[in-house]
Amino acid sequence: MKTNQKVVAYIRFRKTVILFVSVFLSFIAAAQEDTLIIKKTFLGHKDGVECITVSPTGKYFATGGSQGNVILWDTTGSRVREFKGHSTKVTHIAFDKSGNKIAASYGYGVVYIWSTTTGDKYRSTNYLVNKGTLSAATNFSAFSADGNAIYYGGGTSYLCKAVINQPDSDAVIIHEFGTSPITCGMQTPDRKYLAFSVDNTVKVMDMKTDRIVKEIKIPECKITSFCFTSDGKKLAVWCDDGKIKIVDYGYGKEILGFDAGGGPNSFSYMAYSKDDKFLVSGGDRYNVNVWDAETGEKKHTITYHTGKTIAVNFFTGMEFKLLTGSYDKKIHLWGSDKKPEPPKVVDANKEAQDRVDLGRKLEAQKKFNEQEVSKAKNLPPDDPKVYKIPKEWIGRRVLPVDSTTNKMTFSNGNLTIRLWDDKILDGDIVSVYVNDSCVVCNYELKA
Repeated sequence: MKTNQKVVAYIRFRKTVILFVSVFLSFIAAAQEDTLIIKKTFLGHKDGVECITVSPTGKYFATGGSQGNVILWDTTGSRVREFKGHSTKVTHIAFDKSGNKIAASYGYGVVYIWSTTTGDKYRSTNYLVNKGTLSAATNFSAFSADGNAIYYGGGTSYLCKAVINQPDSDAVIIHEFGTSPITCGMQTPDRKYLAFSVDNTVKVMDMKTDRIVKEIKIPECKITSFCFTSDGKKLAVWCDDGKIKIVDYGYGKEILGFDAGGGPNSFSYMAYSKDDKFLVSGGDRYNVNVWDAETGEKKHTITYHTGKTIAVNFFTGMEFKLLTGSYDKKIHLWGSDKKPEPPKVVDANKEAQDRVDLGRKLEAQKKFNEQEVSKAKNLPPDDPKVYKIPKEWIGRRVLPVDSTTNKMTFSNGNLTIRLWDDKILDGDIVSVYVNDSCVVCNYELKA
């Protein structure tokens, strides 16, 4: 930004009364310093474990093997049922929104779709023979938002779509990408869009219209897998040189990049913890790494497996529960070794007194707010929204907001914007606009 360029900052609060308290707009993830231990071990695969997917409800998870079998598990460690499809390895598993359907992608361009409740097969799909080659692997599959259709793509560079309840109907090709394969794909967390990767680009398709509405290009990265945060605002991308890049989904810009230790031509699935504080990856020989999702700092390294480990995922819920699957045929559920705190002894008299004290504090705060509002009503009419703005703050002159436009104009393009409120966490939401572009959008004040 040039220093002689005029900058207009527009600050909009949801509340009509603006008071002032310092807010530092930083997101700091709490560190997970506890040691990880094995909580459960799931045995049943006779071959290597290629992928792990947790159902949307968190009630089940499914694992795919290198010889084509898919096993559905519950959280107690019981095997619910096994699905036998193609003889080649399972490259990807997807659930529909209800968790009642499951789709497994295989080599040779095949996708099988089953009922998780009955085990019955709905249908199988494959690439069109006259368009693609059946020797190319299907790298991913994803259900439509209503669960009635399946999308899939892979080595043939075709994105296909098939209707599930019409098992004899032909699949159709809805997008072609020349000679570039589709390496991976998944629905966005809101299930409105399908995101998939081609070369160094994540393409986003509207699942209502099947039109590509967004492209995110990531320089110097051949994408082999990616995953979204639970709020859909960020995605982590695994590059084939073993590096992980964190990308802002809205702006399409890289936020953070670090070496995951996988080396050239490496691959791993990845997953965010459900609170988005941690990111897990495999692909580092037999190791699994847990990263601080904000800083890229390595928080844990799991070295327990004795085979290649690329299958990783987190369980649904805020508790730290990590699933890892390996070519050693084992699946482990990891959790913290931190012992739960003993239940607190409830003091009824203290609770009653605390309620009285809280009531007094709230009443005092209410009176204070009424006094401040009363003061505000007595301000000069030409500037009704400003209370007591200091002339200087830490040696810097304070520029008041224009009362008619709610705007401040600066000649210098290097700005530090701080926001004040009344020191009460009462749900205020703030947005900051610079040159009519939102740079802080709907941020809830938490400090």
